[in-house]
Amino acid sequence: PHILQHWTNTDCWVIFALDSLSQTMKLFGDVNADTVEAELKEYKATILGIFEKFLKEAEGKDELRIPLTPHGNDKPLLDDFYPYLLQGPFAYLFLEGEDVKRAERWSEREGIIDKEHMLHAHMPYRDGNTHIWYTSVGDSYWFKAYMKIGDRESARRTIESQIKYSMTDEYYMQERYCDNDPYYVPWSPNVSALGRLFNMLLDFYA
Repeated sequence: PHILQHWTNTDCWVIFALDSLSQTMKLFGDVNADTVEAELKEYKATILGIFEKFLKEAEGKDELRIPLTPHGNDKPLLDDFYPYLLQGPFAYLFLEGEDVKRAERWSEREGIIDKEHMLHAHMPYRDGNTHIWYTSVGDSYWFKAYMKIGDRESARRTIESQIKYSMTDEYYMQERYCDNDPYYVPWSPNVSALGRLFNMLLDFYA
């Protein structure tokens, strides 16, 4: 078993939760709203402070690595096939402008993203199966990152990818797409994936 701070996943979800809580408390006039907002700002500043060394590492390069862990020593985890597929939330929360595209290029070169088909979460397996993509979750946050920087073409193609590779003829969503076995559909139907698709459509056409 591995013990690690999964900052591209867990830390991002905590920040999303704090942000939602802060906004809700402000809406209802909660006396502790400012305390939660301060905690949110401190949390984000801490993550950005740690990430600064990776920004410096990428100076002058056309790609930007988002490591799996804050210390950046990912090799033992990757050699053990640890899931490495959720750079999207981090890119959306913490990156701006060209840094989003640099992180996208790095993820594509690492094999995490298939830009041709706009799939954003490759899942390697110990059995050598390199054909499985975890759709919707990673895709939806890259969609948000694209929208944030005004790259509507990539956002549009991400929506189209969901419909082409994750939606069945009966209009329900699959949890994964396997390009060599389209009948490999665990955890289906995936209602949360359908919700993410609806949200992408609403954000794109709002």
